[in-house]
Amino acid sequence: IITLVWQKQYTHYTKKDPGFNTKNMLISSILGDDATLRQNSQKVADVVKENPDIKLSSAIHILPGTIGDEWMVTPEGHDAPDYSMVVHAGDLNIDKMFELKILSGRGFSESNKSDMLESCLINETAAKELGWKDPLGKRINWQNRDMRVIGVVKDYHAAPFYKKMTPTMVAVWEPIYNYMAFKVDEKKYPQTREYLEKALKELSPDNSISIFTYDDIMEGQYNSFKESSTIFGFFSLIAILLACLGLFSLSQFSVLQRIKEVGIRKATGAKSFNIVLLFMQDLLKWVGIAFAISCPIAYIISYSGIKG
Repeated sequence: IITLVWQKQYTHYTKKDPGFNTKNMLISSILGDDATLRQNSQKVADVVKENPDIKLSSAIHILPGTIGDEWMVTPEGHDAPDYSMVVHAGDLNIDKMFELKILSGRGFSESNKSDMLESCLINETAAKELGWKDPLGKRINWQNRDMRVIGVVKDYHAAPFYKKMTPTMVAVWEPIYNYMAFKVDEKKYPQTREYLEKALKELSPDNSISIFTYDDIMEGQYNSFKESSTIFGFFSLIAILLACLGLFSLSQFSVLQRIKEVGIRKATGAKSFNIVLLFMQDLLKWVGIAFAISCPIAYIISYSGIKG
């Protein structure tokens, strides 16, 4: 049961629509690895602008769908920071990089200087939970910053997929960046990846440069389900084999103990099938009891594994 549940969960998480677009995206952790560049992510953006195959770049704090960066904020109408939100932080291109769908209002813009410190986006769930029928212009205080809601985005998984849809705020938060994401030309994907490795190495010669895709991150994020299902599958197979040997020995012992009863039943005209069924009923009764006990235990273990 645990094996099937975890394998199903792994398949579900790796194929689930996250609510944002990561197609043709390459990511590097260079900002988290290089403290100097972390303070000046624009330097990386300026370098990659030279390559026409890189359509867009964006500095990001935490990648959506991973750990989820939760903060207590003070929404308009509240007197204290008593409302929990996942903060998806990045530079002014973050909403365009992940192609977040704007339902009302607008996204971030370089032409609006206030967007750097005073503007934010919220998702549908946040607007609904806060009871804001018209969220545009509402205020949210976070990190001693009085943020104004400029847009509402369609719900997407900023936190891990196994969590329910959480209230989310998208904001610019520099220079607290760890990743640099790039939208590239699909037709020149390998060449662009090679270019990025060389260009970023020149910017940060003392650090190893790794370029990966969002799918690579999701594979690592939920690989524990795959590994756990494989391990449980192996031990389940052994357990089934041992159980079969035990049932065979038990049935053989039962037959030997009741050999006279079998002879009498045969003499009185009982069919072989009915005699076999009689013995099987005794065995299957205990199998059924064991299954009934194991199901809730397996459910608890599976659920705990998913939450952990």
